[in-house]
Amino acid sequence: MRFKLKYFIYGIIGLIIILISVLLKFNVYTTVGDSNIVAVDFKNGMEIEKNFTSLYDDLNKIGIKFATYMAKNNQGIMNVRIIDDSNNLEIYNQDIQLENIVDNEFYFFDFNNQKDSKNKVYKIIIKVKEVDNDTNVGIWGYYSKDKLLKVDSKVIDKDYIVIVNGKNNDYKLVLYFAFYIVIVAMIEILKENSGKVKK
Repeated sequence: MRFKLKYFIYGIIGLIIILISVLLKFNVYTTVGDSNIVAVDFKNGMEIEKNFTSLYDDLNKIGIKFATYMAKNNQGIMNVRIIDDSNNLEIYNQDIQLENIVDNEFYFFDFNNQKDSKNKVYKIIIKVKEVDNDTNVGIWGYYSKDKLLKVDSKVIDKDYIVIVNGKNNDYKLVLYFAFYIVIVAMIEILKENSGKVKK
């Protein structure tokens, strides 16, 4: 009885692993880039454009790290658009008050789940509006040889970092192991039961 119970428990554990893997997948936050300089300081009317490649499927959120130079009550608006570059489909478009930006922290933009987003290119366009002279807002970033960042349609040698949120589907080894556990457990239980029937 102990022998059978042991494999029964193994089988249940394997099925739970499979169920969790298939239904939930693995949620992943990945930071792309570094933050050793302020790549861009906001100016009224400025447009900042950046492309990034999603590392995972089910992309549903990105974060950008802002600087305010410890200033508070910054006045102005930034319009943020996120576009799927493969079909030019806009997946996010919101006006955000700059007074909601916190120094040295990521601001997250949530949007509808993009199912097949792995290795797809997305475009982030930030349009700065209604900024007064006392407002100090920038985006943390780094020097980049790839020159992925455009400011007012001009490519510059800086880029800014993003946190990309999605789900990692690269869990095949875990699933193989779980299926192996379930199959071995079933074989051992069947062998034990068939032995009892013969007796």
